[in-house]
This record gives sequence, C-alpha cells and structure tokens, in this order.
Amino acid sequence: MPPTVWPSSTPIGEAVRQVVMADRLVITKGDLTDTASRARLDARLDSPNPGAPA
Repeated sequence: MPPTVWPSSTPIGEAVRQVVMADRLVITKGDLTDTASRARLDARLDSPNPGAPA
C-alpha cells in the first residue's frame, strides 16, 4: 500500500515534512518499547527518508 500523503498544513503533514527534510532522526525513549515496535518505527522512518540515520 502506498504511503498516505498529508498536506503540510496539518500537524501530521508537518511531521512528515520534517522527517523527509531531516539529516538525522533522533528517537527518544526508545528503551520504553519492545524490539519489534522499534523495528516497525525504523522501517516507517526509512520509507520517506532512507538517508537519515535514526
């Protein structure tokens, strides 16, 4: 399924825009989740910006 496109005027659209433009993605409180959830998050963040390390 293709990713949802959000207008940048919405809070979600702004977050997506920031992920796309980022040089680096900082994940906080990653220790509070399980490995599978963190892997899913990493995969979702890699989709719009594969060059930014998380």
